[in-house]
Amino acid sequence: MEKGSAGRSHPVADGAKEGIWKLIRRSYRAAFGAAVLSILALLLYVNAAPSGAEVRYEIIMQAGEAPTAMRSSYSLGGYSDARRFTVNGSRMASDQVVFTWKVPYGRFDRAEAVVRYRGDPEELLLGIKGGASKWLETKPVHCRMLNELPWDRIEEKGLTLFQRENAYATIHDFLGSRRAVIGQGMGRLSPSDLAAYYFDGLPYYKEKAGEKARMLDIGLNLRGAHKAIAYIDDGRLELSFDKYDLNMYEGGDNLSFNVFRKGENVYGATMKDDGDTAASYITSSPQGMSIALDGLQDGFYTLVWDCGPDVLFRDLRLSCKWASFLDRVFMAQGELYGLERSGTVSLYTSARIMALETWHAETLQEVSVDGVMTITLSEPGVPVTTDLASGIKEIAVRNPNLLLNSPGFSFAVSRDSLLIPSYETFSPTLSLQGIDYIIANYSAPTMVDGAWERRIELDLKGREMDGNTLQLLITSPGLASSEVELDLISIELTLFKD
Repeated sequence: MEKGSAGRSHPVADGAKEGIWKLIRRSYRAAFGAAVLSILALLLYVNAAPSGAEVRYEIIMQAGEAPTAMRSSYSLGGYSDARRFTVNGSRMASDQVVFTWKVPYGRFDRAEAVVRYRGDPEELLLGIKGGASKWLETKPVHCRMLNELPWDRIEEKGLTLFQRENAYATIHDFLGSRRAVIGQGMGRLSPSDLAAYYFDGLPYYKEKAGEKARMLDIGLNLRGAHKAIAYIDDGRLELSFDKYDLNMYEGGDNLSFNVFRKGENVYGATMKDDGDTAASYITSSPQGMSIALDGLQDGFYTLVWDCGPDVLFRDLRLSCKWASFLDRVFMAQGELYGLERSGTVSLYTSARIMALETWHAETLQEVSVDGVMTITLSEPGVPVTTDLASGIKEIAVRNPNLLLNSPGFSFAVSRDSLLIPSYETFSPTLSLQGIDYIIANYSAPTMVDGAWERRIELDLKGREMDGNTLQLLITSPGLASSEVELDLISIELTLFKD
């Protein structure tokens, strides 16, 4: 060692030390970040009720010698595993009373409620929501109109079918025959003899969805914009089709395809023009689309092909059992557009009125309905409108270069895959003129010791209670402005984690 070098730093050694310290700091930060993520994951896990958990609450309305008015809201405290609450007052003076309290977990799978009350309101509803959450699960407790309706009624698994005439022996037979798509954001599309009350159609489809979804082949050449509805029962949608540009008109021929659930877009893609924007009358080569969507919720989805009449798509395949086109089907004869000739096709519909039209003299024809009725197309470009019998009908088209139009109804390529979107939403003020059936997620309450008692179940899967705050809503629309006296006695609520 050089003389006098003992207290002097060495640049190489110093650099190595600094590198070591940087490595230590990075390792510490990484370990700290991983620990934070682990803690967050643990907190999220802990906030979900453990499997098999069951938390029970009871709210007792305390009435004196004479019923006293209830407030419109009550804050009951919280975080108890099970608790009995007592509130002052029993008579509802407003249209809604809200009870708020804390629960030990933020996520449960289902709830059961037992409501006891006196009075005969026009309608009484029970709802659950998670504090500031936007979601609200509601079920009817009491409906005077349905309780008094003198129709035939069938009850199965919490559902009730009201029939003006005794036409169906079971609810399953009715749903199997009608296959109505109720709710799910579809809206009312056309007049119907069916009304639905807090029923979304899912129980029937879940019951029928035992085997794995098969591929549904839509053997049609379709021109222009189309909309379809499909029921997905296994969390997955596979779909494929080919697009052709007919190039009969000037301009681009893009096709946008989108998948929606309750108005929310879950998939979207655009297939571009083939590059021929002139009116060349040269059909393009096929351009294919194939998608596979996983992790979907079971339920009804809307499929939308947005394009002009210069686009033809075909070889459509879907991995579902039920799918139908809404409002219209515009079929193209392949032979007219440089493709192979299309043979006879059959479509199935519940339409009560339908318009048919073709623009080509060579595809004027007679169309058969159930083999017993004939619709004659005798002039190009002139639609023929005809009334149809009730029920599901087979429309046999010998030369499929034809537009079938029936707003509010649907068309399917097989009887078994048909979905029927027409329905009316039942309410206690609905006129029953023209209504022959009411399907309701409702059973009339029973009288126990001089008071009404109604037991209901609510689905809470996938619902998060913000801040572990639960709100229980008791609602009777129009009560405050009526002369009806409604006294609440008690509400039992049990939360379950399956």
